[in-house]
Amino acid sequence: MDDACKILHDFVDRIVQKAYRKRKAANRSTPPDSFLDSILDSTDDLVKIRYEVLGLLLAGRDTAAVAMSTLFFVLARRPDIWLRLQSEVDGLGGRKPTYNDIKDLKYLRQLIDETLRLYPPVPVLFRAANKTTILPRGGGKDGQSPVLVPKGTVISCSVYSLQRRQEVYGPDAEEFRPQRWENLSARWDFLPFSAGPKVCLGQTYGYVEMAYIVTRMVQQFDRVERRSDKPWVEQWSITLMNASGTKVGMIPKTGAV
Repeated sequence: MDDACKILHDFVDRIVQKAYRKRKAANRSTPPDSFLDSILDSTDDLVKIRYEVLGLLLAGRDTAAVAMSTLFFVLARRPDIWLRLQSEVDGLGGRKPTYNDIKDLKYLRQLIDETLRLYPPVPVLFRAANKTTILPRGGGKDGQSPVLVPKGTVISCSVYSLQRRQEVYGPDAEEFRPQRWENLSARWDFLPFSAGPKVCLGQTYGYVEMAYIVTRMVQQFDRVERRSDKPWVEQWSITLMNASGTKVGMIPKTGAV
């Protein structure tokens, strides 16, 4: 784990240091023209900047890209879902969706949630105790007794397994069924963005980003066709992704712009 983190840190540090030297040479006399320049104008703490950039690269890019890739992998194999999604998006009359429009696309939200449930881009969460504490449940033979957590203890949670529990999602928990979200709500057994005080700050941004892009794709293309019969195969890199790739054909609508 430490070796993997060092590779990421070294990669980002080189970019940050290069930008820092360039920005310092300019005496910050010109307005910032990038996200990185804006951060450099607010602090000289390059370690802090490293983590800001990593947060954007990993949480704001890779996760959404993987989720949308998996969603189109599924859509290419489920024309019934594609047609229902088309019907909902057609209600916009072809115009680009606004933020309020996106909030009203209920079936699209269900599709995204089902994708994040079965194929969470971040399949495992880790938390370290910064002081000795006691968890109210999880110990004893029945798992309902308190648990002592000494300072420094690292606790891991398999989001991938948690979100496939049959006692929560039903006997068809392994199936891709978006309509299950008609009677479900996000809670502690659905953690694609974590939860509580450490919930992902980009949760709303991530949903809107994915919903907007998928909506525009549906408006531009008549159908999506599979171009490979390989199944979804788990591959854990920086994020959880499909080792088989998403090989699909997007068939454009006549006159789409």
